[in-house]
Amino acid sequence: MQGAFEMSKILVVDDDPEIRKLLSIKLPKEGYDVFVAVDTYDAIQSIHGKRPDLVVLDIMLPAGGGLHVLKNIRSIPATAMIPVVILTAIEDDEMRQKIEQVGVEAYIKKPFDYTMLSGVIKKLLTE
Repeated sequence: MQGAFEMSKILVVDDDPEIRKLLSIKLPKEGYDVFVAVDTYDAIQSIHGKRPDLVVLDIMLPAGGGLHVLKNIRSIPATAMIPVVILTAIEDDEMRQKIEQVGVEAYIKKPFDYTMLSGVIKKLLTE
């Protein structure tokens, strides 16, 4: 839980510039500090450097993929408890099972409803 004047930090990891732009505009209007990563390497650097309070993660990413990022987050005690929201267009049940075995707080399919995503984020950051 954040202090009264401290904004929650959200890392958006997606190789789609439209999604990065949308979330970079809308989430700050709700009081979040948002930063973005475009690939696996960027994401892991940002997670360990900036310690986000929540990660919105695409699975289809250049340089290793979102599952690699998720496993990295979960394998290190300092980041293992960061809530992760998967945002993906993948319709693959096997991949979804792998992701859920590693552990995620929410799994949202693209195209997504922003209001629903926002509600999930708010709920996870206030629990």
